[in-house]
Amino acid sequence: MRPPASSSTSSDPWAALHYDPAVIRRRPTLAVFALAGLLLSACTVPAATPRPTAPSSAAVPFDPEAVLSASAEGIDAGGYAFSVTGPDFEMNGTVHPPSGSADLLLVTNQRTVSVTTRERVISGASYRQWSVSGGEWENNEELLVLMERSPQASVREQAAVARQMRKFLDGMLWTPPGTLPSPFTQQINPNDPDVIGVKRLLGRVTTAQGDSLAITGTLDTSTLAKDKTVIGMLARSHPPRTGKAMPFQATLDAQNRIATLSLFVPGSPDTWVISLGEYGSGPVAMPPADSIKKPSATVLTYLRRNDFTKPPWYLRKPPPAE
Repeated sequence: MRPPASSSTSSDPWAALHYDPAVIRRRPTLAVFALAGLLLSACTVPAATPRPTAPSSAAVPFDPEAVLSASAEGIDAGGYAFSVTGPDFEMNGTVHPPSGSADLLLVTNQRTVSVTTRERVISGASYRQWSVSGGEWENNEELLVLMERSPQASVREQAAVARQMRKFLDGMLWTPPGTLPSPFTQQINPNDPDVIGVKRLLGRVTTAQGDSLAITGTLDTSTLAKDKTVIGMLARSHPPRTGKAMPFQATLDAQNRIATLSLFVPGSPDTWVISLGEYGSGPVAMPPADSIKKPSATVLTYLRRNDFTKPPWYLRKPPPAE
């Protein structure tokens, strides 16, 4: 006799499943169908999703003029360092056009004497410094010591002035604003992002070819000396042979910003190499307060001459010390 069916209100909901023979007989069948479904699904390979094809680099030709134009964007981003070298000069420094500050260092040769003129421009104020070496400026410490030990008061006074002059010409002291007219701020605009003039030159490219390693071509330098830039100022002081098709070579940094720009004068050693770097540098600091001194009238007169070929104390030999 079949046992009575379990009530739907039984406290054991699994009782029918465990004791109903009909349910027990259906278990193998359900298990078979479930296993078959798993096998079928495992054997079915889903359709591959097509991947987008990356554009071929050959499809985008290298445009050297466009690359050069874009390479100047770093000039507008803030401060940067620069250097310009030529046959008889070298200039380098840092500029920060947003604040109008700059640190400019120019090295020139006066016969056998090397003259370094440095200028810091802070908020329109100009501080200047000099460093002179070579020629008769070498090994003159002994002469100054003899002058300082001289029995003649006038010679000792000259020695004191010469010692102060040495401090101004050894790169130790800065003259305060207004001491001497600035050779730089009258010819350049420190607030111009293109204060060096590289962006102007890249805008005058007439032909260009090359790749990401180096770009060569020609550019128009006929109006170079008219630019109110550092390069324009140097072109006025050290005139290169210019023209409408001067050969050049440019290289870029890892971020495709202009790194070097070389101007070649055909048949001449007057190659100018312009370098830019340290993009994004901050404002230039003012010289230390204790290094800013006003020179004496005698020193100021000598500095105004701008001729450092001979130290002034060599014009008169002091008597030997007793």
